[in-house]
Amino acid sequence: MIRVLVIDDDEFERDIPKEAIKKILGNTPHEIVEADDGKPGIAEYKKAKQSGRPFDLVTIDFTMPYGGPKVLEQIRCVLSDAKVPVVILSSCSNEGELRSRSECVKSNKPTAVLNKNDEAWFGEGPEKFRAILLAIAKKKGATSVARGGLGRGTRHEKSHYRLQNWRSAFDLPAGNRTEAGNRSNYNTSKRSRSAKPRGFG
Repeated sequence: MIRVLVIDDDEFERDIPKEAIKKILGNTPHEIVEADDGKPGIAEYKKAKQSGRPFDLVTIDFTMPYGGPKVLEQIRCVLSDAKVPVVILSSCSNEGELRSRSECVKSNKPTAVLNKNDEAWFGEGPEKFRAILLAIAKKKGATSVARGGLGRGTRHEKSHYRLQNWRSAFDLPAGNRTEAGNRSNYNTSKRSRSAKPRGFG
């Protein structure tokens, strides 16, 4: 079972990594837990760690009331979790802005800082994000299932090996796949879809 924590104060922008995760992992057993700000996200992270079912991946929105840099610092420094992959997501209008935000958090070593406005999210997400998830699946003993879940065989298997160096850039926690099925646990207050159109703002 691959467990992912998605932290974002915008209910519909949480769908950006969620949909990519579902497409990449396919039938690989996984669970997505959501939090609507940094503080409840940290609470979910602590609860999972204490229960013996830690998260394998955390995605964090950069701009929240309790922002992404603070959450990352809590995970890396206060909770002393240097190995868990953490992906910072930010809505940036250009590469310069993305680089600036990457510089802002680099001391706490995020696994990746990715742009929510990248058109790749309309598919299976940016290459780095796919590589991280495939590496986690391999560590969890679910590599063959993860590849099958991609549904397009050879091209993605080649991509999987092409990104070998990216996989080795971070050390992922080991674990065993013990449960089946995909679940989503919503820890958020629902907002009307009329309040904000779905998109990459």
